[in-house]
Amino acid sequence: MAHDLQPGDAIRRRRVLGVSAGAGVAIMVSLFVVLMGGNKNRSDFEETKPFPDLAAQAGEITEIRIESKDANVTVTRGEDGKFTVANRYNFPADTARIRRLVSSLTEMTFIERKTAKPDRHEAVGLGLPADGGSGVVVTLMRGQETLAAIVLGKLDAPPSGLNPGSIYARLLGDDQTYIARGLPDAPPQPGEWLDKALAGIDPVRLAAATLRPAGEAEYTLTRADPTVADFTLENIPAGRTPQSAYALNGPAFAVISLTFEDVMPAEELDTSTVSRALYRTFDGLTIMLTIVAKDGRNWALIDAIGDPSLTPPAVPGPDGSVALPPDVAAEAAAIRQRTAGYAFAIPSYVASQMLVSREMLLTPAPEAPPAPEATP
Repeated sequence: MAHDLQPGDAIRRRRVLGVSAGAGVAIMVSLFVVLMGGNKNRSDFEETKPFPDLAAQAGEITEIRIESKDANVTVTRGEDGKFTVANRYNFPADTARIRRLVSSLTEMTFIERKTAKPDRHEAVGLGLPADGGSGVVVTLMRGQETLAAIVLGKLDAPPSGLNPGSIYARLLGDDQTYIARGLPDAPPQPGEWLDKALAGIDPVRLAAATLRPAGEAEYTLTRADPTVADFTLENIPAGRTPQSAYALNGPAFAVISLTFEDVMPAEELDTSTVSRALYRTFDGLTIMLTIVAKDGRNWALIDAIGDPSLTPPAVPGPDGSVALPPDVAAEAAAIRQRTAGYAFAIPSYVASQMLVSREMLLTPAPEAPPAPEATP
């Protein structure tokens, strides 16, 4: 019969089973090694922080330089102790971003040794920008002394949950590359380092907005007091109605949390053709923007005045208390000090609201009735 064992079959079967079992063990061992991180570069490498003392030295940093092949930024500390963006006309720098950079570099940890061959640097994004490479060079200085200098390359793993992510990196001047845990916050674009808070206006304070887009009619949006949710349009033409309350509120509230994307000297703007936006609060603050289109962006000259003689309506808060009116004269002075001499590239979503024409806020004009036919 076909299933009857022949002499030697049992021996051959035991050999096959033995080989299969050995292969299975080898596979399990290999899998265990991989799961346990049996990468030689990692298992033989002791994790290390390249800049463990940087946090303690943060108060001594005098200059930050970040360079890529497409952009670069230099942030310097002045004699007054304040940081400015040197290649953005010394406009004040975002101190929160500086703190994030120092913190991320302090916590960065080399967790795996990779290639030390210079001809492989660009493959992991660590070529120098001066050589046309795609690495980002970050340098922190204390006077003439370098506190930290590192080249950041390609992303190794994105952040996920409690994992901060990892990136290829190498110390500047060292060919040895690593995978580093942590993603330093180091954009090379100057605009990312500007302190972009200009004028944070609580929406409840806004009383009126007067807008005049270039080449268009001027119009004003108002509301009677802070308890009124929606603005109304003054002097609506006969037969027309607003598109919606939402359409009117957009340009009326466009000034809240006013921010910008870039700066330039005010004197470089041609103000022969401008749009204007003026915002007034119930408590006497007036913010004025003169907006100029240049190189595909909208640039604003910003001014402010404060009239402390105005008494704002008393609006109780959730707990029934009434907040004291702000010192609008000091508020306006702070805005003028911050904006004087500069023009600001305002975000397109803000500009589109400030530059909307009155026609766009209204329903279409009714069609004229047809002329009566002539009597023969």
